[in-house]
Amino acid sequence: TFVPLYRRGQIANEVGGKLFISIHANSLKQKPSRTAGFEVYLLRPGRTEEAIAIAEQESAVIRLEEGYEERYQELTDENFILVTMAQSSYVKASEGFADLVQRHMSATGIRNRGVKQAGFLVLVGAAMPNVLIETGYVSNRNEEKHMFIWLVFMPGS
Repeated sequence: TFVPLYRRGQIANEVGGKLFISIHANSLKQKPSRTAGFEVYLLRPGRTEEAIAIAEQESAVIRLEEGYEERYQELTDENFILVTMAQSSYVKASEGFADLVQRHMSATGIRNRGVKQAGFLVLVGAAMPNVLIETGYVSNRNEEKHMFIWLVFMPGS
């Protein structure tokens, strides 16, 4: 079942969530690619061309949502800055969790591409500490194999 981006944070809020984690698999347009590693993102307006492009690519899934044009039209750059300011009380906890994820994932031997900032719509509205984790690149054949094996053979799957 596809859950619209705006609903994901709402659901976490409704059930009294304490931490919102959005887990993704990264990809590049050029396939296959040698680019590898994980990244952890904090919600902040994109400061670099790369951060803006990544957020736009990740948020493109909103086109699957019925009525997305109206729902997201008010999320201007100014409104987005206000939304991220409203979540400022969760910044320290989000940063702390991002550091924890980074340490633990680095210990597995996966290349650490760092903690970054971008304007991911999926994180907007989660009234709790939140991060987005790019677990690796499916455009990299080796990482794609590892992610598939992890998904298929993980406990509880």
